[in-house]
Amino acid sequence: MGGIADPGKKGEYRTRNVVVGATIGGMAGLIAGSALHDEIKTREVKAYANGRASAPRQATGAMPSLREAQVESRWIEGRVVGNRYIEGHFEYIITEPTRWNAQ
Repeated sequence: MGGIADPGKKGEYRTRNVVVGATIGGMAGLIAGSALHDEIKTREVKAYANGRASAPRQATGAMPSLREAQVESRWIEGRVVGNRYIEGHFEYIITEPTRWNAQ
């Protein structure tokens, strides 16, 4: 746009024309980008709704509950192993894993 406009007798309007052209181009890009973004969002919403409507329905039965895992904790005293000192700490051991609650 700015390159097409008349730059004046000695090119005195060339900078103004470039600024005007860049502004018009930027605004056109902004409008086009906004319109495309809105269209894409609309399509995404429709696709999500269609996918959700066509998804197989889950069974109406209730999911059984889970029993918590049984965990045992043991205190291990600090000790020296070779040239290393291992500070006292707890060890946690899973004695019975999580299971479905039989009803």
